[in-house]
Amino acid sequence: MNESVLNALTHLFAIVANVNADGVSTKARTIFENYLRAYLNAQLVKDYLELFDNYIDFYHRNDPENLIQSDEKRLASNSVKLLRICKQINEGLNRREKVVVLLRLIEFVNEDDHIDAREEAFISTVSDAFNINNKEFESLKIFATRDCSDEIVCDHLLTINSNEVSTESEGSWFEINRPRNYSTGKHLFVENLNGEIKVLFMHETQSFLLKYTGTDALQLQGRRVVPNRIYFFDTGSILKGPRIKTIYYSDVAIQFLKTETKSKFVFQGKNLSYKFRIGQGGIADFSFSETSGQLIGIMGGSGVGKSTLLNLLNGNLKPKTGQILINGVDIRKNKRQIEGLIGHVPQDDLLIYC
Repeated sequence: MNESVLNALTHLFAIVANVNADGVSTKARTIFENYLRAYLNAQLVKDYLELFDNYIDFYHRNDPENLIQSDEKRLASNSVKLLRICKQINEGLNRREKVVVLLRLIEFVNEDDHIDAREEAFISTVSDAFNINNKEFESLKIFATRDCSDEIVCDHLLTINSNEVSTESEGSWFEINRPRNYSTGKHLFVENLNGEIKVLFMHETQSFLLKYTGTDALQLQGRRVVPNRIYFFDTGSILKGPRIKTIYYSDVAIQFLKTETKSKFVFQGKNLSYKFRIGQGGIADFSFSETSGQLIGIMGGSGVGKSTLLNLLNGNLKPKTGQILINGVDIRKNKRQIEGLIGHVPQDDLLIYC
């Protein structure tokens, strides 16, 4: 967590702690300290606690009657301060960092498993000030505070567990009349996983949030995953456990990239081979078949034929034997039928003179 995010959180946490009718409680400071200890070393925890105390002192010093104000006046006073602080930090945070700040603020006010009206008004004000989409704000709040299976739009939620989902049809009438949001979301089967992992997709920032409920000793990027704590599952992230197959970022991302239509593309190579005009090298006889929605890597050393294979697959080269098919259509014999379906970015630098 970078310095700009931590400073913003410290400032906002101090404002939220100032909302309580009992003033700044020891509990609020303890909650903040525990939060810091989950992410920082001892020296940084000490530094940010001191900064937190300074912010608290600043707000009370200029508002000595804060503790005896009515709830309405206290809320109005702190809302003005909150808007001013949000305006100051808004320009220093990127879109993703704003989501981080809002998420941690929601966790902070929900530490006692309850968000009262004043705290709700505060996090809503921060969300509005950061220009967070209302639907994504509600999804984020639900994800952070309670079981979210039935309340978040199914396309944005992934459940990972060891339950195998039945693929049997429920009947044509049910399929036709199924309500649009009737679903518990996307599902990924992971054998031997104790409990379950929920992943929330934040569309505006194209980011994934992960929460685990269970007893397995999972590790995210080499760090222990604490149950019910929310983590960002960033590009390249790896989630490991002693009894489960490793979960890669691509395993999660592909669940949200899959097409929702029933029609699929089938890309096939049948008995492909290729020989260079000079020498004995080329592509040995092989076949393959893959459907749309898959991410496939071609690996090998320099000169083993990766570029040659790609040029076979995109139709630039004619195979010595075999066919390349898209939904049964030969890409070399029926070029007009498959026009626009294949894209190829070559590794060569191309210079265009005008």
